[in-house]
Amino acid sequence: MTCYARLGRMLTVEREAFPLVLLLSLLVGMSILTFTARSVKAGTTIVPDDYATIQEAVNAADPGETIFVKVGTYYENVVVNQTVSLVSEDVTGTIIDGGGTETVLRIVRDHVNVTGFTIRNSGWPNSGIHLNDTDSCKISENNISDNTGGISLDYSSDNSISANIMTANIGFGVRLYNSSNNNISRNKMANNYFGIWLVSSSDNSISVNNITASNWYGLWLEYASNNSISGNKIVDNHVGIWLAFSSGNSVAKNNIVTNWMYGIWMDHSSNNSVSGNRIVDNNCGIQLFECSNNSISETRMADNNVGIDLESSFGNSIFRNNVTTSNLRGIHLHARSSGNSISGNNVAHNEYGITLGSSFNNSICGNNITANTYDGIYMRYSSGNRVSENSVTANSWYGISLEDSSSNNNISGNTLTHDGLSVHSCDNVIENNLVNGKPLVYLEDASGVRIEDAGQVILVNCSGIILENLNLSHTDIGVALHKTKDTRITDNTIADNHGGIELYESSYNNVSRNNIAENRYGLHILWFSFNNSVSGNNITANSIYGIRLYESSYNSISGNMIADNRDGIELWSASGNSFFENNITSNNHGVELYKSSYNSISGNMIADNGNGILLDSSSNNAICHNNYVSNTQQVHSIESANIWDNGYPSGGNHWSDHVCTGNPSDGSRPYIIDTDNIDHYPFQDPNGWLLHQPYDVNDDGKIDMQDIGMAAQAFGAYPGHERWNPNIDINKDSKINLRDIALIARNFGEIPP
Repeated sequence: MTCYARLGRMLTVEREAFPLVLLLSLLVGMSILTFTARSVKAGTTIVPDDYATIQEAVNAADPGETIFVKVGTYYENVVVNQTVSLVSEDVTGTIIDGGGTETVLRIVRDHVNVTGFTIRNSGWPNSGIHLNDTDSCKISENNISDNTGGISLDYSSDNSISANIMTANIGFGVRLYNSSNNNISRNKMANNYFGIWLVSSSDNSISVNNITASNWYGLWLEYASNNSISGNKIVDNHVGIWLAFSSGNSVAKNNIVTNWMYGIWMDHSSNNSVSGNRIVDNNCGIQLFECSNNSISETRMADNNVGIDLESSFGNSIFRNNVTTSNLRGIHLHARSSGNSISGNNVAHNEYGITLGSSFNNSICGNNITANTYDGIYMRYSSGNRVSENSVTANSWYGISLEDSSSNNNISGNTLTHDGLSVHSCDNVIENNLVNGKPLVYLEDASGVRIEDAGQVILVNCSGIILENLNLSHTDIGVALHKTKDTRITDNTIADNHGGIELYESSYNNVSRNNIAENRYGLHILWFSFNNSVSGNNITANSIYGIRLYESSYNSISGNMIADNRDGIELWSASGNSFFENNITSNNHGVELYKSSYNSISGNMIADNGNGILLDSSSNNAICHNNYVSNTQQVHSIESANIWDNGYPSGGNHWSDHVCTGNPSDGSRPYIIDTDNIDHYPFQDPNGWLLHQPYDVNDDGKIDMQDIGMAAQAFGAYPGHERWNPNIDINKDSKINLRDIALIARNFGEIPP
């Protein structure tokens, strides 16, 4: 009796229970129909009910047949040579184990489906599943682990590899060789040597996969073209994506995070598009090595050591990316990278924003470069580049920096706010830039110009320039001279900059009566800058040093107020300079010398500093006629031996922590710093040496031919010379010449009071 006859009888006998009986009968009937259809469905074979092994079932199958495999472990190496669907009862319980030999499941026929198996333990160098010259197969929802390789496709097209889990395979999760138009999606791959590997394969779609913890590459394309890689999560691999000798691929909207070396590495690859990705916390976000004509756009890169790195690459376009918080560089071009375009990017909060090393003819335009720890744009040994229309704001060191043989660059139309330009190269075109709304005045090979309005002034290979009454603040270096001479910088206010004034390979300049305050450093004279005069300036509250001389000699520093800086005056490998009549107070170090010798330090007030004077590896300096008052430590000497007095009666220095009698004292109470540094004739009173008549050279109470004779004998001497006598240097210009003799002669015959 059918279920429907049974239902009719029930309706006749028990009408009053009709609704309930009808509902129960329909439910029972439906369940019986379902069971009967599944059990007797035509074309379904059950393993092990119908055949003991999967291979036997495949061999006996008709085209289009479904083979249902119950839970169990099947130790087989199956060759699927029929168009069938293999379906398991349960993915974790239905296991095909290759026994460590050959391929576990080899498919050699089109239109094969494999769903829901655990496939493991292939031989070497075989795979869990291998598709060989097959099309239109579907491999889904399998667990493929502990094989040499997970799934491999050779010469196969239009296949779908989806929703599989591939783990702990010695080689790869998925490999395609000479295969095209395949879809690899929604798979999870972890702890394989490679996640997905494409060799000589094109027009494949790789999307929404989760590829993690590969020992080497998450995704590797080798000689592969026109593939689409999108929406994948690629995390904790050695390299996220590697494109080698590959072109025309699209890498879009992937999440590429915490890969040990590179997020994306492109090697000898061209015409690829990388867009809309999130690339975070890799050693290098994207690296291009000898690559050309690729585009990188609209990608967020953060917390990588380097955001984008171009090495020996040309003709690439990098635009509208957000490159932030890189530990080293936001965008880096080096090793002769040329003809690249970097535009419309936001480059912020990196150590360096954009850097070029030995790179040429690149275009850096229209970028927003903000708040990087060091330089916004840094160029070294780089020429022919165009840097224009960028917004450069509040980078901690320099907004734009041209260093070491960077020439023939065009720097134009940039807006620099709380930033500026640093140039240590020649032959560049720098024009129409603004610094804090004022013109950036850049002159090269100019002479006889008076500058009256500027946000920053940079002079390269100039002479006879006059800078007066300017207010220069909130820029990198207020005034920078490079290979410039005979220039006068007077009566300016230069405050709250990275650097106040810099003289680089510049000589015979005059810096006087300026207010140089609250900069990182006040005045820096460096790299073979000679015979500059720095006088009458107010140099205060600079956070590192007031005045620093590096590898520079024969400069005169006099009559300056140098207060409340970290270091008042610092000399580094600087010799033959003269420092006199400065007021050096309330600094951490009043005067500091490192590897500096034969300098003259005289007539200065050195008071209320941490160290009055610090000498490290610095000897043969003449340090006399100074006042050392209330410094925490008057002198700190390290491996140094210097001259602290001119003998009697010229004398030494005044020390506020020493008691002696006489100006100078008679030598009975020397001021002992250490065994190599002794002031034998200290002064009782501040400025006690002024009681000595300067024209009475031999201090015999009269100015006569003996004084002129002593000056003549010392003619031509300078600090460190064997005939040097600072008492004869009447005008304190660190040389004994006709001016000194003339001053003595002018007072000939007078008797000092």
